[in-house]
Amino acid sequence: MLCFVALQNALEKLCNFFLRNAVSSEIEVAYSEDLYDFSGTSVEAFIKRINPKLSNVFIFGHNNALTALVNQMGNQHIDNIPTCGIVKINFKSKTWCDCSKGTIEFQLFPKNLTT
Repeated sequence: MLCFVALQNALEKLCNFFLRNAVSSEIEVAYSEDLYDFSGTSVEAFIKRINPKLSNVFIFGHNNALTALVNQMGNQHIDNIPTCGIVKINFKSKTWCDCSKGTIEFQLFPKNLTT
């Protein structure tokens, strides 16, 4: 598994916190300017270029781009993916360049968390 992060200081900190506390600090992290996008088109192009040997990835990017992308590539509409929001999409395609429409399997937003 690999984690891709937009080159933006707050996203880098969020990724490191998330991996260290919720997943594993052993996951490799790669940074890309292509993921700091506001429309989602650069993120989609980035996804299509992911190495097909990777079957699971995390992508940390800008709210607007990820919301647009999830609504385009997922099977349900989400009004807004907020800061620190998580959405998991499962694509049935064998390669990333072939993925187009996937199934949203999980979503977690800060407002749904209680202490």
